[in-house]
Amino acid sequence: MAGINKMMFVSTAQDLETGSTYNAIPSGQLGIFNPDSGAYLSANESFLRTDFVSDVSVADADNADGDINAAFTQAQASVIVPARFQIVQGRDSGNPWSSPIINAEDVKSIFAAADVANVAASSVWDATPGTDAVIAVGEVYNIKVVIKGIDTSYSSFWNPAASERIQYVGQVINVIERTATSATEDTEIAALVAEAQLGKLHLDGVFVVTTAGGQITLTAPMGVDFDMIVDQSGLTTAAAGPTNTRFVKGNGDGRDILDGEKKTQGLFGYQNRLYLPQTPTVYANTALNYDTVTISWDLASRGSASPTLFTGVNKLTMAVPAGGTRTNWDNALGHTLGGSNVKIYGKYNG
Repeated sequence: MAGINKMMFVSTAQDLETGSTYNAIPSGQLGIFNPDSGAYLSANESFLRTDFVSDVSVADADNADGDINAAFTQAQASVIVPARFQIVQGRDSGNPWSSPIINAEDVKSIFAAADVANVAASSVWDATPGTDAVIAVGEVYNIKVVIKGIDTSYSSFWNPAASERIQYVGQVINVIERTATSATEDTEIAALVAEAQLGKLHLDGVFVVTTAGGQITLTAPMGVDFDMIVDQSGLTTAAAGPTNTRFVKGNGDGRDILDGEKKTQGLFGYQNRLYLPQTPTVYANTALNYDTVTISWDLASRGSASPTLFTGVNKLTMAVPAGGTRTNWDNALGHTLGGSNVKIYGKYNG
């Protein structure tokens, strides 16, 4: 695996595998293997340690400009214990999959992040401000959707499904132009939604349409951003415009973890999923969220005439189902996995 790697290894277990031989690691579990000792990290063994040196107290200092800085404590960098290591994922058949052998001196940073689910973009139009009727029978209004962001996930590329209806940023989808049949807002909006259910809204099943009283809500596919625009110029009294809520990218959403896992499989011989259908086992579950640990490393310390090969940053993310008991993970990292987002190792203490 020469070159730049970006990998995602997914665990089906909530704790770190320990004690098995390299080839005996259970399917779908993660371990940290030391090639020098020929063993996985044991249950109470540290991968990172911070107790080799104590924190340093720095006294008040007078800067050149005369300002006096308050005293502070400088936390010492954590230390990677094994000189070399590999991240290993057990497979259901054949040998485990693993990272290249990584030298501790090449690691730039290790970042732990808690799970945060993605939040889909949505838009709500409420046609019932107060108790005044705002729509009269025979009046005309229309609804449009303007695409503000598209789904760039791997799954939307190889299996676009309904999302192929959304093609580019700035795209305008004319949802419906409707002539009101009722002056009662909730009745009129319910009729609008009934048209949606009959396929008369030009959304082709891409957006989820719901209603409550006199309001209508559109929810986009995950990863898509949009604005709903309602032209109310033909109404007697216009309601307030729609409330648009942006798509929020989380961390460790099962959908994104699955994408990363499928892309990683290209490093192990499964490159052409579009034209040569292949179904290697995947361990990510789109119904779950995952805490993650990301290791970044390069080979800059080795030097080479090929700067891209030796100075590009490699990244490997370990995804662990959120919740449950993580005794081995916590012992290994000196950090409560899932507790916070924090850099737990920095080569230059930052």
